[in-house]
Amino acid sequence: GLLTYVPLRGESPESSAVVAPFAPQLLKLSGDLTPAAPARNAVEQVIFRHIDFAYTNWNCPPNGYVCYQAESKLSGAIAATGATHCGFDRCAVYSVGEHAIDLGAGCADNTIRRCCLHDLGAGGVKIGAVSQPPNPPLAQRNVVSDVLIASGGRMHAAGMGVWVGIGKNNIIKDNEIRDLYQSGISLGWTWGYAKTAATGNHVVGNYMHLLGQGVTSDMGGVYMLGVSPGTLVEHNVIKNVTCHRYGGWGIYFDEGASDIVVRHNLIAGTQSAGLMMHYGARNMVLQNIFAFGQTHLIKRAQFEKHLQFTAIHNIFLAAHPGSFDFINDARPATAAPAKFFRLDRNLYWNLKGTLLFEGLEFDAWKKKSGEDAHSVVANPRFAAPEKSDFTLPPGSPAFAIGFIPFNWRRAGIQRPTPAQRAVRPQRPAFPTNENASRIVPEDALPGNQ
Repeated sequence: GLLTYVPLRGESPESSAVVAPFAPQLLKLSGDLTPAAPARNAVEQVIFRHIDFAYTNWNCPPNGYVCYQAESKLSGAIAATGATHCGFDRCAVYSVGEHAIDLGAGCADNTIRRCCLHDLGAGGVKIGAVSQPPNPPLAQRNVVSDVLIASGGRMHAAGMGVWVGIGKNNIIKDNEIRDLYQSGISLGWTWGYAKTAATGNHVVGNYMHLLGQGVTSDMGGVYMLGVSPGTLVEHNVIKNVTCHRYGGWGIYFDEGASDIVVRHNLIAGTQSAGLMMHYGARNMVLQNIFAFGQTHLIKRAQFEKHLQFTAIHNIFLAAHPGSFDFINDARPATAAPAKFFRLDRNLYWNLKGTLLFEGLEFDAWKKKSGEDAHSVVANPRFAAPEKSDFTLPPGSPAFAIGFIPFNWRRAGIQRPTPAQRAVRPQRPAFPTNENASRIVPEDALPGNQ
């Protein structure tokens, strides 16, 4: 065929490198997944270090392609099944047509550390399967740490930074995830309250920013789905989450998300509420900072006859002129009062106006709802929140409600490699929503960056 190239400013055909990818995958690790296979038939103890994996192709099938969520049908430029105790250390994966790395069924005790995954057709790291074990075997105890995942979704916009489907005891720790068109991290793959093996996954110390960018809807910084006992989300920073039509949340408990602990996170600059509860049970939201949600600070979408979440010792901060309603409640006006949630010992403040609670002043809200008996409306006196400095001074009213300061500057990669530092933001492949304002400046990054 004929390829026509129109140079951008500063480019010329004579000095441009042109790459035409052909292979859909570059590396495949395939252990035997049959139940009767001996353990020695796994791929074991293979380490890949200081290797670049680049330039893979993706061809649309003849009948077209559609995926209902998270580009979960796609594999990766590096794809593994039945791999144990393998690792990728200081490798790079870039300019690929699907996900970067796919740790599928039967992958256990593998590590991805200090790698650089960028310019991705879909997402960064995909762990687990979309169906329950024993067929296929479970993906478990895999670790993704100190990895840069940047500029994803360039062909498949719904790619996640890290997707953990049916898998347990996986750790996503100290990574930077930026410049995506969907959620930063997704946990779980069961809608509703069915029993699932997606348990015990930990998301700790990650820095996620520039997510959504007005391209997709129904997304957030950390997206959770299904019953997930033992799952922990802590010490993360989530900034600047914007959606196309709806969504743009920070912490997102979607359908049936249950038994999850969310604590010591900083969520700042979300187009919608910082905390979204679709429906679920027994979730704990503790010691977090939710700042600068554009529509509300908390949104609740469905109500069931059980306790959906408990939120205590949190700071909720707005910056809206005039009156701002901190909570958005989808409960019908005729519904009888019930303990769908519990709020107490929280601090609420609006830097530029007043706060309402379901249209009521604070004292009236407490009397009507029975919530927030020990909560306060007071200025936490952050050092410079609109410049992304959430340092609390001595004597802040936040200490009176039992808030314990945490080191939000520590989120992200602990010791960036030269290759990670060299990755620059790319020109978006999709138009972004110009009306989705970024509340927190992008040049105000955590201190270790």
